[in-house]
Amino acid sequence: MVEIGAHTDSKGSADLNLKLSDKRAKSIAKHLVYKGIESDRISGKGYGESEPIAPNTNPDGSDNPDGRAKNRRVDFKVLRTQM
Repeated sequence: MVEIGAHTDSKGSADLNLKLSDKRAKSIAKHLVYKGIESDRISGKGYGESEPIAPNTNPDGSDNPDGRAKNRRVDFKVLRTQM
């Protein structure tokens, strides 16, 4: 069982980013099912801007494009394995 977790940068509202990330995760899950992965083995979840891995802004408050780019990502997390 795998969770597809989609993330965004902090541009836009938190609500919009949550919806965008959820849509992104579900789109990837749908594509994997289309490619033959069983749908009950995949879940998609949007995290929006809540879990950044890099700063969206520089210490002086200016925009950090490199940091924002790193935050726009998708993570695959193994939740369970079959024995």
